[in-house]
Amino acid sequence: MSVLFEVTVDSSRVAQQPLTKLMPIRFQEVTEAVVGFERTGVALVSVRGDSLIPTASYDDVGIFYLVPKLATLFHLSPASAWDLFFFLMIIPTFTIGFIGMMRMLETHGARLFYAVMFAPLFITVYLSGDIYALSPALAVAIVPYVIQFSKSNSEPSMKHWILFFLFGMVIMLGHSIRAHSATAIVLTFSILFFLKKQWQMREKWISLIIIVIGILSIWLFFKARFVERNAYLSQQQPNYVVPPQAHPFWHSVYIGFGFLENDYGIRYQDQIAYDKAKEISPTVVLLNDDYERILRDEVFAIVKKNPLFVVRTVSAKAGVIGFYLMLFMNTGLFCALRYGLKWQMEMALWAGMLFNTLPGFLAVPYIPYLTGSFAFAVIYGAMQVDNAIKQGFLKKSST
Repeated sequence: MSVLFEVTVDSSRVAQQPLTKLMPIRFQEVTEAVVGFERTGVALVSVRGDSLIPTASYDDVGIFYLVPKLATLFHLSPASAWDLFFFLMIIPTFTIGFIGMMRMLETHGARLFYAVMFAPLFITVYLSGDIYALSPALAVAIVPYVIQFSKSNSEPSMKHWILFFLFGMVIMLGHSIRAHSATAIVLTFSILFFLKKQWQMREKWISLIIIVIGILSIWLFFKARFVERNAYLSQQQPNYVVPPQAHPFWHSVYIGFGFLENDYGIRYQDQIAYDKAKEISPTVVLLNDDYERILRDEVFAIVKKNPLFVVRTVSAKAGVIGFYLMLFMNTGLFCALRYGLKWQMEMALWAGMLFNTLPGFLAVPYIPYLTGSFAFAVIYGAMQVDNAIKQGFLKKSST
């Protein structure tokens, strides 16, 4: 008898729906991964119908490894395992970040501002759901401590090396769950760290090496899981072909032109990109290198043929993104225009904030795609309010 049928899975557990938001297609894939792990004992193997298939062939491998582990460890349904994973992703991080920010801010007014803005940020992230919550969760949890570190006069120590190693692990783990979910934090950290005068350049390069080691440790861990998965499926299926491991980029950029009405028939729907690629090459395999190349060529063709349409589309996206950022910066934006932080801090926070707006520019400015930039905006606004109050903003306003 095949390994596929050695374990019986309660169908009622599989049929449950999650309490927190998760895209239907992603929930289906998570469910298949949970069932696959329970039936085979091999991570990243899914069951679809009566067939064994590779899990996470192109994206977000982290949830397809961790959620099945939680389901097995605590005997949970796929829906409950996802809910647990989601709450573990946002509640500890937001709690840690809130404490760190309250410790860093020096004025009561700034702490009040942050507390007030923290609530709508958390609600927005919770309602957006899915793995999009990871980017703001990491920003909220880590950026306040990065800022504190940049302001400290502490000398390099074993504590720093350990924290840098863990920082590297978190970066890569976050990336494995949602591609580039921690990249904005890396940009902010890099700017503040390499402009930090208290440490010698040699010490900075040692720190960078330790961070890279932390990154590699997680990368190698998941690489080993892929090797195990592929070896298992090769034994079960002699004709098994190792799937590509790449995040689709041009697919999202192409359908992102559907943000506005257009003459190309493009809408922000995956099927639009699939149909276009199939129209050009009927034998193309979805999401492989040839598929991405076809859509890349289509994007450049549109840019070359109708640059005004591209400018209008990007400008419309910029308007929406700018409006959202102003809402979350709130009073902090006024304080920034009047007072402003040191140029190093401005550069670091804007780098992280703008990077997290890229999904909105490259695809569409939907709120779930932008929550990472919202987190930076709230932190930035609170720091501006803190700085303005220290410079006498409230006293000048009352006179």
